[in-house]
Amino acid sequence: TSVMSSVSLLERVFTESVCPQDVHITAFANQTPGFTAAVKELWSDFCVNEIAEDGTVVRLTSLALPEGEEPPASDADIAPPPAKRVAVQTDSGVVAVPAATQPADTRPALPTELPPEFASILPQSDIALVNEWLAAGYAPRSRLDLSPCDDKDLRTVVHRAVAALLPFLDTSTVDGAVRLSWRRQGQSRQGTRGGRQNRGPSWPRDRPTFTQFALLKEGRDTTDVLRDLARELHTSSARLAVAGTKDKRGVTTQRVTMRFARPGALLAAVAAINARTHRMPPSLLIGNFEFVEDSLGLGALAG
Repeated sequence: TSVMSSVSLLERVFTESVCPQDVHITAFANQTPGFTAAVKELWSDFCVNEIAEDGTVVRLTSLALPEGEEPPASDADIAPPPAKRVAVQTDSGVVAVPAATQPADTRPALPTELPPEFASILPQSDIALVNEWLAAGYAPRSRLDLSPCDDKDLRTVVHRAVAALLPFLDTSTVDGAVRLSWRRQGQSRQGTRGGRQNRGPSWPRDRPTFTQFALLKEGRDTTDVLRDLARELHTSSARLAVAGTKDKRGVTTQRVTMRFARPGALLAAVAAINARTHRMPPSLLIGNFEFVEDSLGLGALAG
């Protein structure tokens, strides 16, 4: 009976007004008029806006791209490539017909021997060893050490020659010998060196290094959002910097910076993330793009 009466009371609490006596309030400390309240339970009930160090409250007020930036390309904007055609000899002459569709092999054709330029750099014994190693084909963990060489300048020449003529290989120096190793497929030398991101030919030289934008999220953890963005951009989440993490349970707005990031690419990444979640309205929005000289760091905020 007591359980049923408690259930009945709860139903009344959420469906109609209850008297103080219903919840066993029998006396008051003073005669001040009471007040009513609502229990907050939605994410939109908890709104958190970051406050920049200059006191500015971070808000998402514009989804527009900066002037001169191109919008992200959609699938509809990309025209399909023309069908490949080949010449075929027939009784009536040579005609062009569609080529048979073959599965594309995206892996580059790797040479099975060193280019002739290495003949003046490496001894014949090393050349034969490298040719045998190349002929064995790509193996992710395979390495080959050349003959030890005390001449640092000569080792530098070898490093540079491999970088220029064999871009699918990595080099390092181990105990005075140049070590060759296979570069992971799909990874390129261009754009990185020592873990640093290069500017790239399309980034204007007079533009500041970092792209800063406002990130509005609902029901998402900051770390998870940055990880998803990095995955869509095919980069490391370490390139995305924030002044602090925001709670998952709420609607939060904060600043994010990324080095040499195109706003159009960022918008396309967010659109892809929202498409996977099928949420309306979307759980992620970005905007208020600007270009700044410095990256955000943890604690770079006033609240």
